[in-house]
Parts: sequence; C-alpha cells; structure tokens
Amino acid sequence: MAVVLHLLKELSEKLDRVEALLERRQQVDAKQFKDVQRSMLNKVEKQLRHLEETHTSTLTDLSTELKSVKESLENARSKFIGFH
Repeated sequence: MAVVLHLLKELSEKLDRVEALLERRQQVDAKQFKDVQRSMLNKVEKQLRHLEETHTSTLTDLSTELKSVKESLENARSKFIGFH
C-alpha cells in the first residue's frame, strides 16, 4: 500500500510539473501571438501611411497638372476668340 501511495505521489508531482510547463508554454505562446499581431499591425500601419503619402502627393501633382492644363486651355481659348 505504501508503494502505491509513493507512486501516486510521484505521479502527482510529475503531473504538477507538466501542468506548470504547459501554463508557461501558454503564456509564451500568448506573448508571441501578441508580438506577431503588433508586428503585423505596425507593418499595415506603415504601408497605409506610405500609400497615403504617395497618393496625397500624386493627387497634388495631378491637381497641379490639371490647373496647368485648364490655364493653357483658357489661354488658347482667349487667343482663339481674340484672333477671330
């Protein structure tokens, strides 16, 4: 009977150690998952910021070009009207 109790005690201690290892592993996994999420969010944020900056400057350039074309059209129109 004493041998069985001793074996049960050893088994219980081993199970406690396994449980502790699993808990630590879950904590590490949760931290790594949060780190991956944070990294992905940072990457997406950086990409969005880059796109915003790129498109903003592109839109500004297009707007400037459009104004220039409109001015050229107005100049050509006034010259054409003045020519007749």
